[in-house]
Amino acid sequence: MPKKLRLIKLGDGKEQLSELDIQKTFEQNLSDFEPGLKLVTSFLQTNVGIIDTLALDEDNRPTVIEFKGPGASSQDALIQALDYTVWCRNNFSFVEKTIRKNLESLKKNQELVNDIRIIVAASDFDERTKRSAYGIEHEVKLVAYRLFERVDEVWILPIVEVDTAVGGRSTEVLAPKSKDDHFINRPREIVDLYEKFEKNVRQIGADVQVNYKTQSFIGIKNARRNFIGVNPKLNWIRLDLPLTPDEAKSSDYKWADSCGGWGYIHLTDKTYDESMRLVRLAYEKLGSQ
Repeated sequence: MPKKLRLIKLGDGKEQLSELDIQKTFEQNLSDFEPGLKLVTSFLQTNVGIIDTLALDEDNRPTVIEFKGPGASSQDALIQALDYTVWCRNNFSFVEKTIRKNLESLKKNQELVNDIRIIVAASDFDERTKRSAYGIEHEVKLVAYRLFERVDEVWILPIVEVDTAVGGRSTEVLAPKSKDDHFINRPREIVDLYEKFEKNVRQIGADVQVNYKTQSFIGIKNARRNFIGVNPKLNWIRLDLPLTPDEAKSSDYKWADSCGGWGYIHLTDKTYDESMRLVRLAYEKLGSQ
């Protein structure tokens, strides 16, 4: 079940949510909506208009986010976002300067990637808009939201209807990935951390197998099924695990109840021992099912 974003209602005699209400709610919950997504700034002025929200994802890719209030045209929002994205790509020095100015946590030696993503949040998307998203060269995520009222509150339920990073942009059959493919443009320390991790995981059981061939993650399975999804990032390795918060009992573990009962932990040198504890729990859990 996707995670609901809580919006305190509605004050000053207001009876209907505005586009700004939707935007503020998403901005206050970006990391809940997408792990690692960080707010850079709101209402960024460009030469082609004002970007609702500029964010940075966990791979240091700028992300243009456009919002439409209930009933507004999602097609217009996608066209706007694409226009802004092309401008940002062609004026990347401005984008980079804006990000570094607003995100003090970004280290000076961390490179930003000129591979700009698009997120559009609207109350609904017609089929034509959904199909159009797959024809765009940039990665696109279309998020429909549902509103639920509870006494003096409104809850927003975001539902990802299109994600071209998952669905693919064409019918071309992609070649299976190799181990090295998953670590292209990743720092040496991330590669070394994974090598250590994989060696230790293989020692958990004789039935542990590693599959590098999938496109979006490295799968690690026991005799029955995957118990780890490995996602190498620039500053850490995200480990997706089939554990509930009650099973994990870890402040480092983040629950993603929109992902079929899986959560995740960021594997770093600091969290290594805790990550291995959770991996063993996941192995034991799925081995007994």
